[in-house]
Amino acid sequence: MIKINIESKFRKTFSSIWKNYEKFLVIPILLVVLSVAIIGINYQKNGWFLKKGIDFSGGTEVILSVQGDLNFVGGVFEKITGSEVVIRTLGSGEERWVSFTTAKHLEKESLEAKLTEEGVTYSGLSLRNLGSSVSSAFFKQALIALIVAFILMSLVVFIAFRTAIPSAAAILSVVVDITIAIGLMSLFNIELTLGSLAALLMLIGYSVDTDILLSTRIIKDRTGNLEEITFGAMKTGLTMSVTSISAFLVLLFVSSSATLDSIAIVIIFGLLADIPSTWFQNAVILKRYAEKRFKK
Repeated sequence: MIKINIESKFRKTFSSIWKNYEKFLVIPILLVVLSVAIIGINYQKNGWFLKKGIDFSGGTEVILSVQGDLNFVGGVFEKITGSEVVIRTLGSGEERWVSFTTAKHLEKESLEAKLTEEGVTYSGLSLRNLGSSVSSAFFKQALIALIVAFILMSLVVFIAFRTAIPSAAAILSVVVDITIAIGLMSLFNIELTLGSLAALLMLIGYSVDTDILLSTRIIKDRTGNLEEITFGAMKTGLTMSVTSISAFLVLLFVSSSATLDSIAIVIIFGLLADIPSTWFQNAVILKRYAEKRFKK
């Protein structure tokens, strides 16, 4: 009964906005404008659209097990490096594994001596340095991978539909998803790392799924009226999105890995952005397209 009532209310709400569906196009437009503004401000401050992690900017990551106050330990690291240090707790309990990331280059022996001198109790210290030239090469390769992935996705979409407007609408929706996701990353100071880059690549695939679902239903399914077809596609698409968001939320809460957290956060941002970009943008474009093409 609950399921039926929810679906019935959802159906009535959708019917009430269908006649003026085009007005909802303003929602993704505003989100894109805000995202571009945030990205632009971040670019002026940092010289790039997103803050780069050590994977792409160079620096040092230190992982160790510590006892005592993390604020004290963090202060010691900032004193040693003379710069801002990003602190991440990898485990809880009396003895905690912690990750410290800094743009400075550190040597293990010197760091251990200074930590001991400052009275920090620790064990299992491991250190990873990444030079600026290596990280710069990684960054260039990452940009190439992102561009190539987008081009290949676009080709697949055009081959699948062989029609300009539905193909362009699907690709535009992916662009909107990526733009909003990057805007949210910039707003919440999520670094561009190998993990977040992998999530952006995954988003290209995730974003186009619901667009292909909607486009296929509208173009090929002529068994019902356009409103019913769109509503059916929306039910399926929103179910897919909510299920995926739920799965990545669980990953975010249970994970103690910085890489997995980056992937989960960026994917969630992108999937949330996909809801207005698909159902308030792509659906509106396809509605106008189908009405003109199929009306007799």
